[in-house]
Amino acid sequence: SKAHWLADLINFCHSEDVPLDFISTHLYPQDEFVEFTDRASSPHAPGMFFQDIVRTAHQTVADSMMPHLPIHWTEWNTQLATNAKDVTWGDNRHVDSLHGGSFVMRQMVELDDAADTFTFWVASDIFEEGPIPNAPFSHTYGLLTVHGIPKATANAFRFLERLRGPRLALEIENPPAFCGGVATMEGNSIHLVLWNDAPPEIAAPARWSDTLKIHLPQGSGSDWVATASQVMAGAGSAFETWEAIGCPVNLSASQLGLLRRHAEPASSAVILAAANGTVEFPVGLAGNEFLHIELRPREFSGGNKNAQLSREEIEKIEAQLGEKSRD
Repeated sequence: SKAHWLADLINFCHSEDVPLDFISTHLYPQDEFVEFTDRASSPHAPGMFFQDIVRTAHQTVADSMMPHLPIHWTEWNTQLATNAKDVTWGDNRHVDSLHGGSFVMRQMVELDDAADTFTFWVASDIFEEGPIPNAPFSHTYGLLTVHGIPKATANAFRFLERLRGPRLALEIENPPAFCGGVATMEGNSIHLVLWNDAPPEIAAPARWSDTLKIHLPQGSGSDWVATASQVMAGAGSAFETWEAIGCPVNLSASQLGLLRRHAEPASSAVILAAANGTVEFPVGLAGNEFLHIELRPREFSGGNKNAQLSREEIEKIEAQLGEKSRD
């Protein structure tokens, strides 16, 4: 738990010639208030406890007599607190809220090099440690609610899953604290994820408005289609909608449909023109919002899906279809 005793374990196994295949441990962000009842005594900057512990564990293994041991964080989620009295393991709204999603986005990208696996606890609000919840959102651990509605955390993992291929250079000038992004290249597609994570101990999160500059591979085309999916309260995070309608335990069909629709991110698309090997994209994220952008070269001129066919080929196809319509 909380990466305790790692050095002791490794030293013992090394000195006593005991086989040790990997390191596994678990951590929750609210553990800071378990370790330090008064946050004023914590050596961790606000919002940095989770990262500091993960990186300390990584360094502990690297400095040990078994520096190549794999590290698996086999239990963690987004349970947060603002003080010791706020710590709760069974009624923590941060597992349901928009902030849970931005926490996942930031931590998983920024800690990508610090462990071999991170295993979120758990997949669904229906699991064996307690009774099946009655409420649509019950501050239970899962990525999905009892109705199978994806929470903001689930959408964060969906966006992260789209990051494939090598990283690309991404220029972000002076983003606010806890904001960031990463870009990757898969075939001829560029994927970006961006986040504005706002730890609950920070009272007034800043809105992040910026223009991103993405450096394109050499020889890329001039026009790109940018398809954006953004998660915010009521679009990709239905929890806030459920609160706004009074937290009903027994949903009507209309209310359930509303929550399902509000669990889907807001989407948009625009054509961007490249200049000097770069393309620019404006971004605006309020506190805890996050975003996925896919950039693909514009394939067809003038929107004509048959632009790759000659006029003769099109006429031949039309004639064949006409004959078939008379059969």
